[in-house]
Amino acid sequence: MKDKILKEWEEVVGKLTAVKDEGYAITLVFTTVWHVEVPRLSNALIKKFNRMIGMKIGVLRTDVPGKEVLCREIQKEEGQGE
Repeated sequence: MKDKILKEWEEVVGKLTAVKDEGYAITLVFTTVWHVEVPRLSNALIKKFNRMIGMKIGVLRTDVPGKEVLCREIQKEEGQGE
């Protein structure tokens, strides 16, 4: 299993399977058997990640104040699998 702390301006993409609140960081678990940590900025961020469990998502860490961790759902394109 790979563990990684997401650095500024790094993005990770994969199917999210679990979210762990570590107090100081949020650990995101993906189906590709690896974990990524992002800073724990708020309870709202944890709730947002919890709502995305089971989805293919992209998570980007930035150095932009107020937008340090951005996430998005990856939509399947027609005719393509996961």
